[in-house]
Amino acid sequence: MELTKSELSEILHACCNVVNEGENALLTQNHYPGIVYWEYVWTPISASGGCYQTTVTYQVSILSKEPRSKVLLKLRAMLTKRGIMPTWYHEYDQEKKVFHSYCSIDVLEEFPEE
Repeated sequence: MELTKSELSEILHACCNVVNEGENALLTQNHYPGIVYWEYVWTPISASGGCYQTTVTYQVSILSKEPRSKVLLKLRAMLTKRGIMPTWYHEYDQEKKVFHSYCSIDVLEEFPEE
């Protein structure tokens, strides 16, 4: 099941008080736990020779001072209830002492015609 961008945003905001959009937010994020997300792939969906919708892939990152944070577990549970079960990746930034968990989520968007 694919989400719309607004549905994804609603889910993220329901999981955490600190949610930012844009990759550059990773560098300025100082509140933990926090969620940051950004688009990085556009895949056009063609029908009848035209492109009416696009699947946009977002990276969703959770930054936390603890592994398996409550925010991560809540987001995972909320996505699972919607039938969305992404693969989660985890890393630890020793310099910042921050756990970084992230996944990819596809959303369906309509792009305006030019």
